[in-house]
Amino acid sequence: MFVLSAPTPFSRDDSKTLVADGPSVIARYFPDAAEQYARQGWQFPAYIDRVYDAGKAQNMLGAPLQTGFGEVLEALRDNAPLPFHHDAAYTSPKEAI
Repeated sequence: MFVLSAPTPFSRDDSKTLVADGPSVIARYFPDAAEQYARQGWQFPAYIDRVYDAGKAQNMLGAPLQTGFGEVLEALRDNAPLPFHHDAAYTSPKEAI
C-alpha cells in the first residue's frame, strides 16, 4: 500500500531548516513562491514539518509522478488553471470541529 504524493523538491539535508525557517528553503528552490502566494492572498508557510518521499512508489510503478509544487507555481505565474482539481467548498475534517 502507498500513500502517494507528488515528488518532493527538498532533500533530506533540508529537513531541520524546513522546520526552523521554511521560507528560506522554499525560496532556494522556488525564488518567487512567496510572491505567487501573496498574489493569491494565500498565507505562505512558516515551516514544513514533514515531507513525503514518493521515490519508492515511483520506482515500483515504473513511471514518474507529476504535479508538484513547481507546477502549481507555474500555473499561478501564467494565470493558468491549477494542475489539479480544487474544491473551494471542501472543509478539512480538522477544521470542521
